Amino acid sequence: MASPFRSVEELEEIQTIIQEHPESAFNKRPLITKLTSNGNITLPTDSFTEWVDGQEKKKGKDEKTFNELKRKYFGL
Repeated sequence: MASPFRSVEELEEIQTIIQEHPESAFNKRPLITKLTSNGNITLPTDSFTEWVDGQEKKKGKDEKTFNELKRKYFGL
């Protein structure tokens, strides 16, 4: 499948917007994400989301659980 992006510079521009734009939802709080063999896992401070084979499983959590999940899934 062909990429919708024409150049690396175009991707870098999008990355800068995500990281720096004042309205970006991705620069307001900690967010950790990781690709897995069949999806991905995402860990912001208030929830844990796991995508497995296109199915989303989302759980709410508190700061203590955030730290436990951060260690378990991301080694941090």
